[in-house]
Amino acid sequence: MDKIRIGILGAADIAKRKFLPSLLKSSTAVFAGVASNSSWDKAKKLAYDFGGKAYKSYEEILEDKEIDAVYIPLPPSFHAKWIKNALEAGKHVLSEKPFTTSYADTKSIISLSEKKNLAVFENYGFIYSDQIRLMKKLLAEGAIGDLRQIEASFGFPKRDASDFRNVKSLGGGALLDAGGYTIRAATIFLGDNPVVRASVLREASDHDVDFWDSILMTDDNNISALLSFGMDNLYRCTVRLWGSTGEMYTDRAFTAPSDLKVPITVKTSDGETVYRSEASDQFLLSIENFTAEIRDSSLRADTNSAVLLQSRLADQAMHG
Repeated sequence: MDKIRIGILGAADIAKRKFLPSLLKSSTAVFAGVASNSSWDKAKKLAYDFGGKAYKSYEEILEDKEIDAVYIPLPPSFHAKWIKNALEAGKHVLSEKPFTTSYADTKSIISLSEKKNLAVFENYGFIYSDQIRLMKKLLAEGAIGDLRQIEASFGFPKRDASDFRNVKSLGGGALLDAGGYTIRAATIFLGDNPVVRASVLREASDHDVDFWDSILMTDDNNISALLSFGMDNLYRCTVRLWGSTGEMYTDRAFTAPSDLKVPITVKTSDGETVYRSEASDQFLLSIENFTAEIRDSSLRADTNSAVLLQSRLADQAMHG
């Protein structure tokens, strides 16, 4: 079967550093080209370096019948518009997180994708990692007894003021960026119908976006998830599961390099055991799962539900 031809909307740094090196390893997809609405030189350089075609506008790449799907690494406030435009042009879409900045937009897009019979995908690659697989396996085997509580944290030092994360009009803020990872991690381990019970979003004095946030979530079984995240913090990237007979935790939960075998520590009254996951290329895993859903529409329902849930929970936290 021919490889899926993927184009990129925007010559973003993450496309150069992360997405394209992984795409070149893919057995199911190939880099077809990149478009820029603002930097023709950057698009030409990216196309030259990675072997694709440069397009002078997003409209031009969407009109190309040779493009099967697009990757969208634009600032969050642009996602809804260009995901919709891509779907209307008949393209499958792999979008950087957050999928959109509002639950209403996400619902509209999922409905459109189903009507058009096209795959949409939100790039939380860590959920496919061996690290998460191993944690789920250990939990299912009773390594820490019955799950009582989930804790997830993601924070990093302050970025340059021009970074899109610091700009409200670009969809910035800790909730939609770092917070999204912790929400997605919590939904992996929570049971049915997770909801946000409380949220605290705090702005820095020199910015109009939230910078240090906390969320409490629960599910139907009253398992709780305590989420903390920020954009002016000492670096932290952890998931901790607390059970009736032990606890399990891991660092580099969301950002492990593709060659890192991440340690997972299980502590019980009998002592401490450290397991190591297999190394995982998160971007490549996202690409492979995305292309699988392009080829098999029966795989899309669970992904669409997860995208909707993620957006709903972020909306609850933002307005709760």
